[in-house]
Amino acid sequence: MTGFCGYFNRREKCDASQNKRVFRESLARARSSLSRDPNHQRHEHVDVGERLFLVTFDNGAWWQGGFFRNEPDDIAWVSGNPLVPDSDGVSNDPKNSAWQVAKALATDTPSALIKSAGSFCAVSWLSSRNILRLCADKIALRPVYVYLDEDSCFFATSIRVLRSLLPMDLEVDDSGIAEFIYFSQNLGRKTIFKNVEVLTPGGILEIGRATIRRTAYFSWNDVPARKADFADCSRELYRLFMIATRRRAQGCTEVDAFLTGGMDSRSVVAALLDCGLRVRAFNYSYPKSADDVLGRMLAEKLPIDYFCYHSNPRDRLKINADYFALNAKIHFPPRTPHSEKTGRVIWSGDGGSVGLGHVYMTEETAALASGPTDEKRILKLFPGLDRPISRMVRRRLVGCLRSSAIDAMVEHWKSINPRQPSRKIFIYYLLNDQMRHLYHHYEQIDLSGIEFEMPFFDMDFLCYIASLDIDVFLRHKIYNHWLSEFAVPVDTTPWQAYPGHEPCPLPMPEHMLSQWATNWYGGETGANVAKEILDMMLDDSKSAVWKYLDKKWLLALSIVNRLGVRGYNYESDFARKVYEEIGGKLVFDLPK
Repeated sequence: MTGFCGYFNRREKCDASQNKRVFRESLARARSSLSRDPNHQRHEHVDVGERLFLVTFDNGAWWQGGFFRNEPDDIAWVSGNPLVPDSDGVSNDPKNSAWQVAKALATDTPSALIKSAGSFCAVSWLSSRNILRLCADKIALRPVYVYLDEDSCFFATSIRVLRSLLPMDLEVDDSGIAEFIYFSQNLGRKTIFKNVEVLTPGGILEIGRATIRRTAYFSWNDVPARKADFADCSRELYRLFMIATRRRAQGCTEVDAFLTGGMDSRSVVAALLDCGLRVRAFNYSYPKSADDVLGRMLAEKLPIDYFCYHSNPRDRLKINADYFALNAKIHFPPRTPHSEKTGRVIWSGDGGSVGLGHVYMTEETAALASGPTDEKRILKLFPGLDRPISRMVRRRLVGCLRSSAIDAMVEHWKSINPRQPSRKIFIYYLLNDQMRHLYHHYEQIDLSGIEFEMPFFDMDFLCYIASLDIDVFLRHKIYNHWLSEFAVPVDTTPWQAYPGHEPCPLPMPEHMLSQWATNWYGGETGANVAKEILDMMLDDSKSAVWKYLDKKWLLALSIVNRLGVRGYNYESDFARKVYEEIGGKLVFDLPK
């Protein structure tokens, strides 16, 4: 149930031998690249006539999956846990949920998809009709990358795997890289590569021999508006969050969870304890940081087993390469030795900061976003578009990249039309920032073997939030109060709050390092890591990144760095992110 990839030969070319060669070579690469862990269970289906192959892997974190068959020659696979609830709204069987999603996709009857509350993606092959269908959950949390041209369709749940399947190198798309440079991500279904897209939230992509059809079984624009006073809202949020937790905890008596110094992970641990579960918690943090100090203070108050691993400053600077799941695999011991060879589930607070906390949003931006869409308004919402971009970008490209990014955002913004206009900025972040929030995690899930349970990403919980006026959520107005709804005392020790939001009402410990401090990633360690980044990039003279980044500026930055000037380390980090996105390889080696 973890990941999949495949190839659909849409049109027969004149050269049958070439068709077979491409098919068989891609199949061989799929077998070798889909999972880098030999312990993972693998399945494959090769259609008659070599029109399509589908290769899957399962780490067994939830249950050992397999192909679903609606008709003898039709086949489907579901990755993740769709959580299609029974009539009580809570109970669900993971295998039956996946079967309902597979059947809904095969028969084009989306009722199970509409009811789903979990995170998943799915593929269905209708052999007799030569139709391939791909589907994403309501936020598209689990990615499906699709390379599509007139002759063929390659697809995979990892961009690394997709690149390995293709018989040619991907070509960077100028408009896609413009979005990434200015917004640190792409918009909607866009990627930085030509002919490559990702499935969109609540979307179904149907590909035939000569047809392409994009439909949606769910739209966040259609969430009905409702009203609730502060106290009722807080109580309902707690009720729905507990339902979200119980849905995911069925059959469990003991669970593992992350626990930091913030609000999100403590909320998840609190919900698990309120459900009567035994909890082991894992803290991965820099010594004396707020995550370290505040996480430990809470752990001492709660009836949990607590594990802490202290990272060093260099680890903290690795950012994208420093994944929680990979470090949990190394430093958070499994409950049994057997667990080392099978997948694990860890509960995570991902989704809480935007979903309930509404970070990035203020009264001013919410009001601005609710007005008519035009370039002037977009520039106010995204002031980075009106400021000089990084010196690392080639000067002759800056103007056209900026114009392309503005045009893309204006067009994308027009597609967001919730029934509550104040919700427009929230829906934007939900369907972009949150949609791609865990894509790096799923790139490496074959190495980590860890699935996240994320009750903040429960679709019913999020729909309730999206139905209400935004004001009650801004600056953590309701979040601080909401912690008091839990039966366990998670509101009796201080927590870390975002700058500009309502502060924690409890006094903070002295001599604690704040991650918001300007010197958090600085100092000698920061300079040394920046030097490593620049040296490794400059050694790669053949990278496609040099079409967009100026090598002379990177060389100058490297020299300045060696002279001890540390004020420009952010430029090396910007260059690294563009380099990694284009090249599909990380500057730092990931831990095995």
